[in-house]
Amino acid sequence: MPSEQEKTIQRLNRSRKQILNAMAGLNEDQASSLAVTGVWTIKDLFGHITAWDTTILHPLELFYTSNEFITEPIEDYLAWNDDQAEQRAVRSYSQILAEFSEIRSALIAAYQSLPADMLLEIFTAPWGDKFTISKMISGLAWHEVEHAKEISQWRKSMDLNNKNKSLF
Repeated sequence: MPSEQEKTIQRLNRSRKQILNAMAGLNEDQASSLAVTGVWTIKDLFGHITAWDTTILHPLELFYTSNEFITEPIEDYLAWNDDQAEQRAVRSYSQILAEFSEIRSALIAAYQSLPADMLLEIFTAPWGDKFTISKMISGLAWHEVEHAKEISQWRKSMDLNNKNKSLF
């Protein structure tokens, strides 16, 4: 029977596969210029997901030098999201994709290296709720799945609205 840590990593891998499948077949121009949700493109969504992964990765990395897992609280997540999107807007699609992959790999590696007793402790997540690290990371997977669903729904609506001139 898989451990909670193994299940969490499986969730991360499934959510990543789901979002990549949702955008499969789109070219760089489509992923970087067509708004999927609000004004955000797929490129923006990938940067957004990466930003949230980083909110857990950085405290995990610091844990190895300080033996403390302390997240930075995000009081206003909407303003924080906008700030993160603005910072990443200047990056190319290929840079965003590379960071998207690298940060997730680093997050999984750091999480896998945690001592077992730390997995049972309760910590404050950047968004304010108290969880174990496994639950926080599972929350990141849930978040990614939600955006994968948005991309899938957007693609279906584009297909319906453009039967004769599909973008895909």
